[in-house]
Amino acid sequence: MKTNSRNVSSKKYQEELIELRRELKDTKKLLSCRFNELAVLTNMLEKTNKDIATLQSNLSSSNEKYESVKKSFSWKITSPIRALSFLLNYKKTNKEILNERVKVIRDSIYFDSEWYLSNNPDVKDSGIDPARHYLLFGGFENRDPSNMFSSEMYLKLHPDVKKDGFNPLEHYIFMGIKENRVGNV
Repeated sequence: MKTNSRNVSSKKYQEELIELRRELKDTKKLLSCRFNELAVLTNMLEKTNKDIATLQSNLSSSNEKYESVKKSFSWKITSPIRALSFLLNYKKTNKEILNERVKVIRDSIYFDSEWYLSNNPDVKDSGIDPARHYLLFGGFENRDPSNMFSSEMYLKLHPDVKKDGFNPLEHYIFMGIKENRVGNV
């Protein structure tokens, strides 16, 4: 009986061993597939990194060209034309354009409605929107939009802005910052 029991145990172990060898073989195949996938992905990553390097180089070159154009004489003398084309969007009504311009002033960190009203009681008494008043009148009257921006100083430092009839803060937001003009107090 012991022999029979040993044969059964031995047979059981052999079957388990065969099953484990089968699992090992399958695992090796799977591992081989994964290594192949890893090799393909590594090649793809290397190609992508090369593409990124090429794109970064192209971007850098384009940025250098753009900066060169921005420093050119023709770019500087056409600045008012670009500003006007930005402000004059013919697809919108004058009222829509004005409302957008007012919103730009209102949303600027250099405009403070409460400060503007407290320093300009006539505007407060009139009931007009302070940002609208500043855009249409206040900037040209050397009224400051806040304690962070001086309309008078900006117009004195940049007489072309006054000559061209731009609101000082609006000019600073749309062009002055890009042109590295001194604007804030």
